[in-house]
Amino acid sequence: MALTGTLVTLSASVLITGYLFYALNPVPADIEQGDDVFWIFAKRKYSRALSIVGEYLGLDHRINLTRRLSSTSLLTLHEPASYKDLNITKTSFDGVEVNIYEPLNRVDNSPAFVWFHGGGWVLGNAETDEFLIVELSKKLQIPIVSVNYRLGPEHIFPAAFDDCYAVVKYFLDNAKTFGVDPKRIAIGGASAGGNLAAAVSLKLRDVKYPLQPSLQILFVPCLQAFDFNTPSYQTSTDNGFLPRYWMVNYWLWYAHGPDGHVRNYEYIENQHTSPSAKMSPLAKLVDHNLLSRKYIDSSYVPNAVNFGNESLWREIEGVVLNPYFAPLMASDLTGLPDTYMATAGWDVLRDDGLMFAKRLADSGVEVEARHYENGFHALYMRFDHFNLAKKVLSDFVQYLSARL
Repeated sequence: MALTGTLVTLSASVLITGYLFYALNPVPADIEQGDDVFWIFAKRKYSRALSIVGEYLGLDHRINLTRRLSSTSLLTLHEPASYKDLNITKTSFDGVEVNIYEPLNRVDNSPAFVWFHGGGWVLGNAETDEFLIVELSKKLQIPIVSVNYRLGPEHIFPAAFDDCYAVVKYFLDNAKTFGVDPKRIAIGGASAGGNLAAAVSLKLRDVKYPLQPSLQILFVPCLQAFDFNTPSYQTSTDNGFLPRYWMVNYWLWYAHGPDGHVRNYEYIENQHTSPSAKMSPLAKLVDHNLLSRKYIDSSYVPNAVNFGNESLWREIEGVVLNPYFAPLMASDLTGLPDTYMATAGWDVLRDDGLMFAKRLADSGVEVEARHYENGFHALYMRFDHFNLAKKVLSDFVQYLSARL
C-alpha cells in the first residue's frame, strides 16, 4: 500500500512538473539565452507549486516550505561565492546580526556599502547575495555589510525596516571604528532589499540625521502596494520568475503576517483601495503617466476608479500609505541621496522603479537609471553564465567606482 502511494505521488509529481515546465512557463522571445532562463523559471514555478500543495496537505506554511526548497541544490539559483582574499566577520550592530565582507588589503578610511538582501521580506538572510557581495567587495576593495534583518510573516512591518534603519545609523555613527569614511557609505539592496534601502534613506532625511548615505542603490525594488494594476503588473501577471499573485502575497505577509495571503484576491484586483482613495491625490504618486509611452503595452487597460472596499481600506491605509513601508507613497522626495536605479523589462516591479526614478529626478535628486529591457527580475543572477548579468555587474561596478 505504501509503495502504491509513493508511485502515485511520484507519477503526479512528474505530470505536474511537465505541465509547469512546458505549458505554464513562457519565456519572452527577446530574452537572451532563453533556454537557460526557461529552466530558471521552471524551478521557481515548481518550488511555488510544491509549497502550496504541501501547505494544503498540512505539512507546513507555504513560506516555510519555500525556504526549505530554496536551500536545496536542485532549486538553488546562485553560483557559490569564492572567499579567497576576504575576511568575513559575523557580528551585530545595535542588536541586529550582520556579516561584514572585507578585502584583506583594503586601505584605511575607505568607502563602504550596506546591503539589504531580497526575498519578499520573508525569504533569505545575510548570505543570500554572497555571490554578488563577494564580487563587489573584491572589485571595489571596500567592506560590505550585509544585514540579517527579521523576516515576515513571523515579524511584520516595521520589524525589517527597524532593523535596517538601526544598522545604518550604527554604521554611520561608528564608521571610523571600522576604518570607513562616514561620508562615503552607500546603502542599497535588491527587490525587498531595495524597498528597505529607499525607506531607510527617507527616514534618515525625515529626522535630519547628521550623517546621511552618500548613495542609494536600488535594484528592481518593490516600492508601492497601492496599485497592483500598473502596466508591468498587467504584462507580468504570469511571469515565470515573479508573477503578480506571488508579489502581492509578499506584500501581504510583510504587512499582515502568516494569513495575509488569504485576502490576495481583493488586493490583486485593486479592491483594497477605496474609490475615494483612487480619486484622491494619492493616485498621482503612482500615476501611470509617469511612465514613458514605450512602456505601455498595446494590451494595457487603464485603471477604473469607481470600485473598492471602503472598510478594508480604512483598516489598512495606515500601512499602505506609510512611506517606510512603501517609499513611492512619500509625497516629498527632495533631499534624498544620489540614486542608482536598475530595472528590468520582464519584471512585475518594473514600473515601481521607473516611476520612483522619474519622481526622484523631478524632485532634484541625481538619478542614474539603467533599464535592461531584455532582463527579468533577477538581473544580476549567475553573472558567471548570463551575458546580461555580466553587463549588469559591469555597469554597477563602474558606477560605484566612479561615485564612491
